[in-house]
Amino acid sequence: MKQIIQFFKRFSPAETLIFSSAALYFLLEFIVGKYLLPIFGGSWAVWITVLSFFTVALLLGYVYAHWLTKRTVAVQQKMHRTLLLVALVPAALVGIAIMSGASVPAYFGVGNLPPALEIILLLLCTVGIPAIALAATNTLVQHWSYENEGTYRLYALSNAGSFVGLLSYPFLVEPLFSVRVQAVLWVIAFVYFVYAMRHFILHTAAIEVAKDEHHTPVSVSRRLTWLGLAAFPALLMVATTAQITHVVAPIPLLWMVPLGLYLLSYVLAFSGRGGGKVVMTLFVLSAGGSLYLLDASVHVYMLRLFVYLPLLFFASLSIHALLYRLRPHGGALSSFYLYLSLGGALGTLLVSFGAPIIFNELWEFPLAVFAAFLGGCALLLYSASAHLSSWVPRVLMVAVAFGAGQFFYAFTQEYFGFEGVERNFYGITTVVDGPDKVTLLHEQTVHGTQLKFDERVPTAYFTLHSAIGRTFGYQRVVAHPDRPLSVGVIGLGAGTMAAYCRPGDTFVYYEIDARMERIARNDFTYLSHCPGIEVRIGDGRRLMEQEVAAGQTGVYDVLMVDAFNDDNIPAHLVTVEALDVYGKLLREKDSIIVFQASNRYIALAPLVIALAKERGYFAVVMEGDVSMDTASLTSQYVLLSKDPHVFSQKLFLEASVELPKYLPTAWTDTYSNILPLLTLPSPFRD
Repeated sequence: MKQIIQFFKRFSPAETLIFSSAALYFLLEFIVGKYLLPIFGGSWAVWITVLSFFTVALLLGYVYAHWLTKRTVAVQQKMHRTLLLVALVPAALVGIAIMSGASVPAYFGVGNLPPALEIILLLLCTVGIPAIALAATNTLVQHWSYENEGTYRLYALSNAGSFVGLLSYPFLVEPLFSVRVQAVLWVIAFVYFVYAMRHFILHTAAIEVAKDEHHTPVSVSRRLTWLGLAAFPALLMVATTAQITHVVAPIPLLWMVPLGLYLLSYVLAFSGRGGGKVVMTLFVLSAGGSLYLLDASVHVYMLRLFVYLPLLFFASLSIHALLYRLRPHGGALSSFYLYLSLGGALGTLLVSFGAPIIFNELWEFPLAVFAAFLGGCALLLYSASAHLSSWVPRVLMVAVAFGAGQFFYAFTQEYFGFEGVERNFYGITTVVDGPDKVTLLHEQTVHGTQLKFDERVPTAYFTLHSAIGRTFGYQRVVAHPDRPLSVGVIGLGAGTMAAYCRPGDTFVYYEIDARMERIARNDFTYLSHCPGIEVRIGDGRRLMEQEVAAGQTGVYDVLMVDAFNDDNIPAHLVTVEALDVYGKLLREKDSIIVFQASNRYIALAPLVIALAKERGYFAVVMEGDVSMDTASLTSQYVLLSKDPHVFSQKLFLEASVELPKYLPTAWTDTYSNILPLLTLPSPFRD
């Protein structure tokens, strides 16, 4: 703590406020997102909604600050002091609600609405005013400590604070504290920030902001230039994030890298760095390399990361440096920041919400790379035009545009040649209709395969020799040979588990993505062979909690948890509280909970074993043997049961593997730490 205090003593009060407000803003974003994740289904849709809300809140903060700077300093400071005091009320209520374990949606009277609207209204009622107050800090403090050109360094400092907030959450805050403790600590920090801000306002109350009465009015074209230049790096950042986490490698926390590089480019550019020809040249080279690596035949993910990420950084640095050169002088400071914020919001929202509506696949990234390549060439050539004949840059630009256009046309013919591709809020699905089988892909992961010559054969991760096949064998032959089975499955996929359905059996699928039922019924036939099939649309855990609350307990002989889209983990499905819900739905003591633990980047088995140990379940880890089933895919499962004799059966013992020696802290709805579970592959290998 003493080192932290000494560190902040190096800054002036204005610098400290700007840095801390940006860090608090990012931390607030992550804390509320983490808290809302299990409440609203744990999907990426929750994060997207939360991030979009904070993007708009940032814009509103700049709009408020711009409007306020048009008033006298006395009015500005009085109004902002009032806003800060008002912001303390919802912040304190949120802290109390989370700390007491109360439901924040119920606490604030928000509920029974579509999830996205419910999240937005909830955030607006709880953290909307604190977020706007924090977002306005940069502009207002700079306005009150006006130093002409020196104020732009404070904007760099603001982005540095955002960068620190970004890094500190997954590596420091999340591993050490539960969400309840995080919320309380944030409220305490915010209260102290309000106190420091009021002290700063009172200290500067007698200082009239210097006015440049002779500043040149900013033209509409200049404002539109600010808007466009600010929008493109934000668009490229979100598109790059989608590309590397959905197509290249869905490694947890990898999404932080593009955002961190984007913020770092602002820090450097508004410190007066990054505007030279070397950076522009690297911009063009990385854009050209990215165009080449868009070819779908290139699969070495680390090579793609080493090109896509530099493109984002050098493109953002070059464009933000150009923005810095185009910065206004005098009284247009707040207007400049407003347009930067508006551009960033437009770029972010265009990719987050516009692209899934317009495109079936991830078109936004190749289009952004194509635009970046042409824009980088234009920047570089025009920067060199002072040393060349006036016609040379123009001829070169025409040649570059023609060549890039030909390349892009050839690329799109191959890259977007798949049929049966759909995209929505939950990701991209592809149905591949081959000569002997039909396969369902979600991003890069197979979510089901059906053989055309024998539609009733279970395939992929569900073959007869898999943990699923052995589980059904135990229930039918050993445990309950005299009655039909009742099965619950979180995650529909192609409906492959229905291949085990027999007359009288009941199969209930819980699926959050409504289109999956249509795909499973139209492109596959597993469901049609089982009369006792029911598909319930919605988040599996939420639906199960509603069933338990309605008294529908003791239902399933087998309960399968297989809702991990691609290699991403809905954390709310692997918590102690989730296991409690699953346990209440089990029919007998010898009923089995099956967790699909196959994952390229996360060691799920130790986590599930930790949950079992926490709640008194017996567990076994099983791995599929692809040599025993020609239609099998490598898989790992963790099976849980309350009966200690279940897994002593031969059919389980012959496929079981040694239990993991290291067990992490069991996850709860308020605590999860993914860092100890990461199992990253070797570089340059899929």
